[in-house]
Amino acid sequence: MAFQGVARDVTERKQLENQLRQAQKMESIGTWASGIAHHFNNLMTVVTGYSELALRGLELQIQFGPKSKRSRRLASTRLL
Repeated sequence: MAFQGVARDVTERKQLENQLRQAQKMESIGTWASGIAHHFNNLMTVVTGYSELALRGLELQIQFGPKSKRSRRLASTRLL
């Protein structure tokens, strides 16, 4: 009885496959992180906008007094 076969070194192919998988994982993580950063930026834009509105209202109260009709009128026209 005799056996004959072909042996191939697949070490390089396996290494390339592992490198490809690693690159795909890194790309996926990058895409995920980019999405998180985008959503965080959207939230911070809202916070910044409301902060600016609150500061304008405060400036008007300091300038004209908190109970003055002019202060309330200016605040309602500028803040809305």
